[in-house]
Amino acid sequence: MFLSKKLPIFFALSLIYFSTNCVTEASRSEDKLISDLLDKLNLLERPVENYHDVLNVSVGLTLMSIINVDIDKETIDLNIWESLEWNDYKLRWSRENYDNISSLRIPSHRIWSPDIYISNHGHDSLDPFFKTLSVVNYNGTVSSILPGETTTTCKMDLKKYPFEKLECEIKLLSWTYDGSLLDLIINGEEGDISSFRRHPEWEVHGFHARKTTLSYACCPEPYVDVAFTLMIQRRGDQILASARVMNSVIYGFLILSMMLMPNSGLRILFALLAMLLSSYCSLQFNPRCGKYEPPEIVLYYNIVFLISFLVLITNVIVYNLFNKIGQTPSWITKSLARVPPWISPDRVDDESKMNELIGDLGNREGGVVKRMSDWQYLSMLVDKVVFALWVVILVIFHFIAFPTF
Repeated sequence: MFLSKKLPIFFALSLIYFSTNCVTEASRSEDKLISDLLDKLNLLERPVENYHDVLNVSVGLTLMSIINVDIDKETIDLNIWESLEWNDYKLRWSRENYDNISSLRIPSHRIWSPDIYISNHGHDSLDPFFKTLSVVNYNGTVSSILPGETTTTCKMDLKKYPFEKLECEIKLLSWTYDGSLLDLIINGEEGDISSFRRHPEWEVHGFHARKTTLSYACCPEPYVDVAFTLMIQRRGDQILASARVMNSVIYGFLILSMMLMPNSGLRILFALLAMLLSSYCSLQFNPRCGKYEPPEIVLYYNIVFLISFLVLITNVIVYNLFNKIGQTPSWITKSLARVPPWISPDRVDDESKMNELIGDLGNREGGVVKRMSDWQYLSMLVDKVVFALWVVILVIFHFIAFPTF
């Protein structure tokens, strides 16, 4: 009875003892392995058995996020991870001798490094990456993943704004070893974008990798680099929708200015508003504010500004013709008599009908509505013709010239 009560406690204590002893033995094995590997390791020695052997280093980039895109400076800030892998014959061991330990995590500064950095980033330091632990396997394979942030230049074509495409190059190379000592192997044909966090304004269209080997007249040894080209495009749907709204307002002002009576001062005001809005859009939709060749949408609004100015001129001419006083030249009178009926504006002589038709278009003198003068008739004729002409021009110009991308 006594033994039956004590047996569970005995087995529990035994289990704790043996598990603790196993952990202690494993920790001692790992400590001994690290000491055996690193105590006599020379960080200045390239990890090859023969000096004339070329060490192959596999390189790759993982794009995590786009931090910022600066159009004026033609740069992009990226959050990227650099992955490096090579084989170090001095970091091999037999698992049977070290309690079946198959891998170790060792600080990167404690082992040899290939010194592979980014050559065209915008930071003051040569190395934008944070040093982390490297994974060393029993067969000597060393894997190192270094997270970091970098700034690099981009090739930009803003003609298609707000759907412009950017090509940004990130070039990796070794600052210490030439191609006769160290060769770079691309880990896949493209960079990794599987972990990319979606950006609200830019979308990724590709992350291609390219290896280049160059030789110079001064030096016989080759120089190797791997360039990753990131291709992104702006999501410009909202910007284009704003442009369409502004375009509708501008055209509305222009058509409204031509639909008003020839003697209305609002004709000039609405045409001026159309000019101001088109000028505002020309500046608003220019990402570089006129420093470089403007995008197609800016050229479009520049032409809209010119059309608005011409509409303003025609409105001023119609307004002045209607309010002109004096005898009409004979050639104008004869020309007005030959105007076809289908294009001629209504010319009413009856006082009551004239009041109902044109209201204040007639000149009031002592409460009596006078017959429409030839100048007024000419202004209404010109207004009718230019209205039809400008509407046709605006419709054709919009469907042909407005950027659709």
